[in-house]
Formats: sequence, C-alpha cells, structure tokens
Amino acid sequence: MLREFVRLSSNCLCKRSFKLPVIDSNFYSISLRSIHLDSVKYNNNRRFYRFKKPKDNVEQIYDAFLVLDFESTCKDGFGTLKEQEIIEFPCLWLDGKTLEVTSKFHSFVKPKLCEQLDPFCVSLTGINDDTLADQPHFETVLKEFLEWLKRQKSINNAEKTVFVTSGDWDLKVMLPLQCKYSDIPVPAQMTKWINVKEAFCISTGTYPYGLKHMLEILEIERVGRLHSGIDDCTNIANIVKKLAERGIVFGT
Repeated sequence: MLREFVRLSSNCLCKRSFKLPVIDSNFYSISLRSIHLDSVKYNNNRRFYRFKKPKDNVEQIYDAFLVLDFESTCKDGFGTLKEQEIIEFPCLWLDGKTLEVTSKFHSFVKPKLCEQLDPFCVSLTGINDDTLADQPHFETVLKEFLEWLKRQKSINNAEKTVFVTSGDWDLKVMLPLQCKYSDIPVPAQMTKWINVKEAFCISTGTYPYGLKHMLEILEIERVGRLHSGIDDCTNIANIVKKLAERGIVFGT
C-alpha cells in the first residue's frame, strides 16, 4: 500500500516515461514494486510526482534551468562555523529545449565577517584570500546577477525559468543567511527551486550521497574539481541533461 509517495522539501515535481519503483512513506526506503501512473497526488497541499505513460513524449515545461551552486566560508567539522558567507556565486543558463549551457554568470565574493579563510576552506574550495582580495561584496554581486538574469530572460524570450541545485542548502539555508547578514531581502524568484537529488532518486531508485555519487551512477565524467562552484554547476547541468534523456520532466 502506498502510504506517502514522497516528501518534497523543495516543492519538486517530476515526470517519467517508464515503470518506476515506488517510494514509500520513508523517503529513503525504496520498494521493489513497480507501477504505471499518470499522477499521484500528495495531501496537505504538498507537491507530487507525476509519471507519464511510455507512449507520451518527454518535453520539458521550463524554458531554462538556472543551475546554481554556492561555495561559502567553512571550517573542518559540521557546524563549526556559525556565520558562513558566500564566497563564490556561479549560475549556468541551461536551455530547456536543447539542454545546452548558453550563458553563465560567475563571480567570487569578498566576505565581510571572515577576515581570513580557514586552511580547510582553502583546501576544499581552491579559493584563497588572494582570490577574494579585490572582489565585490555580496550585495554588488547579487545585483549584477539579477541584471544578468533579466538580460538572459529577455534575450531568450524565456517566461518560465527555475533554479536547480544539488540539495536544498544553497537556496533554503545559505542565501537567506547571506541576505540577513547583508540586510537585504531574498529575491522572490530565488525562493523556489528543484533539488536534482530528488529527480535522481526517482530515476534511479537510489538516494544519492552527493554530486560525485550521482555522476558515478549515471556514468558521467566529472568536470573539474569538486567544491569548485562553477565546476559543480557544470556537473549538475550534465546530470539534469542525463536525467531528461532518461525520461524525467522537471517542474514545480
């Protein structure tokens, strides 16, 4: 019996054109049963996954995917640095029809609260104090990003766009914290996103440990280094493309 289909913290909706394993009330528990469904509704106004029949054509409903992956100040050990700040802000414009990257935004960000990066952060991200020395603060970078986004929407005549992240941390945790530190509001258009891990789970029946795990299972060659924001964006974009080829249709 299907008790709850899936909990979606990022309000993600996906479609797929093949038989899929059922996800039970425990989000990490995968059943061996397979079913064909046009739709499965989730109660309490939550989003739901909808599956397409094999005869249906797979077509994305978004004009573009905005693939984003922040890097932030950090120290070794979970939760050891309470006031994290964004130090790398990358975003790729992934065309919803061709699934090719046609534009990118990339900027490093000079932190205000952190005067010197921890050696662990430098080793993890490849970003050092010299990299950030002459970079703008977050308020300026966010303004430049929103201007870039507005231009891209105009150039591409894109009405429907959505952010895509690997996990919920970037837009659910880090962006609100950074905006709080900077005393600016969180842009409304950055309050909804697709967590590619959830689409990956539906497509493969496996909840991923992280970006590297998804690349390995989908047999995608990794680009660059892990925890480089711009390289991670490229790898996430390649995962989105592969999942779309496997029948996933992303939506909210």
